[in-house]
Amino acid sequence: AFGDIVNAESYYRRAVALDPALAVAHYQLAVWSRRFGGSLAEQRAAMASAVRHLDRAPPREQLLIRAFAAHLDGADGDAISLFREATERFPEDGRAYYELGDVLRHGDELALAVPCFERAVALAPHLGWAPGQLAEALGALGRADELRGFIARWEATASPVSLHAVAVGRGWLGDAAGAEAA
Repeated sequence: AFGDIVNAESYYRRAVALDPALAVAHYQLAVWSRRFGGSLAEQRAAMASAVRHLDRAPPREQLLIRAFAAHLDGADGDAISLFREATERFPEDGRAYYELGDVLRHGDELALAVPCFERAVALAPHLGWAPGQLAEALGALGRADELRGFIARWEATASPVSLHAVAVGRGWLGDAAGAEAA
């Protein structure tokens, strides 16, 4: 639920307080801050701590940390390469696909972002903003038939994440009443 997502910040902060060298908690705090309006200074501070303790993170998280740090530093080419490496080395991890798609989306590479979001949604249907950003990308690209197919699947699951995607998708299709209902 959304409340759990918002409360995640307190858990990440507690984890960091309990173990200041826990790279993964610093990374998650930076990601959370990025998604929920934290300052760039907060994001960079959390990532600096994650990078400083990188050797304590598992290999998959090391790649994600390095990639997200590159993104925060404005080195999106490096971030894209690292996220692609993460998708190749850990193809079952929806987070890597999502983060790759998100960086591509922010770079206005929507056609390249769509397969990343599709894979993220297939691997982890309730992964944060992935379904909504897939809906946004498909809508912006005018791929209405594909968008309608996803909307039908998302309506069948009716979770907060999928209903957000339905609302975004219906908005792109010009169905304001359907978006509001979702």
